[in-house]
Formats: sequence, C-alpha cells, structure tokens
Amino acid sequence: MHKKILIIEDDEDTSLFLKNILTADGYQAIAVHDGNDGLTKICTEKPDLVIIDAMLPEESGIHLYRQLRSDQSLQKLPIIMMATLDRRTLCRAHRLGSSSSKPWLAEPDAYLSKPPEADELLSLVRGFFATAENSAAEEP
Repeated sequence: MHKKILIIEDDEDTSLFLKNILTADGYQAIAVHDGNDGLTKICTEKPDLVIIDAMLPEESGIHLYRQLRSDQSLQKLPIIMMATLDRRTLCRAHRLGSSSSKPWLAEPDAYLSKPPEADELLSLVRGFFATAENSAAEEP
C-alpha cells in the first residue's frame, strides 16, 4: 500500500508541484488549499505524513500545527512545515520550541524552505518513512 501524504498549500503551482513529485515517487498525495479542509482531510484520510504551508490564508498553517500538536490523537502525526522564512525565524516568530506566554510547543518534525527543491522534499519524506519502518521493525 502506498504511503499517504496530505499537502496543505494555498498556492496552486506549489501544491501541484509537490503532488506531482510525490506521486511520481510512488506516494499517494492529496492536496487541499486551506487549514479547515486540511483538518477535515487529516481526520477522514488518516495520512501518514502532512506537509503544511506556514502562511495559509484565514487560519495560518501555524495555527493548524498548534491544533494538531494539542490534539492527543494527532500529536504523533509527522509534519513538515514549509515557509519562505528560515526555520529559526519562523520558530521564534511563532514561539515554537521556546518558552512564552503560551505553552511550549515542539518544533515541526522537519522544515522545508519555499520554493521547495524536489530532491530535498523527497529526501525528507523518504527519511520519515525509513525511520518509521526501522522503528516498527525493532519493536517486540
């Protein structure tokens, strides 16, 4: 069975690029264009990995990320955050991985700069699934 990846990206060109790259590499890629549809698809499609654009319209990708990490049933869902900001700036701006008035929130599992490079995307995705398969094989 193909691993299922949900792409939450409002830019049509970027969304299509990601979907095509992932599909060509054998993954089942599903794309939606906002956080509300993303949350719905996460609950109905049960993806193995989610790629979230940090700067979605209306409710930001960061807001969706906070929702996912706050929901006990979705906390372990692997997430790649994608943004035009560098990782450090993004995390500081949204107080991920640091203390603040809001509860501490771990950084995303991985970070992808926009515009994404196909090789970097595939390397991250393959790495997630290889690590997950190795962990599952080691469990008694």
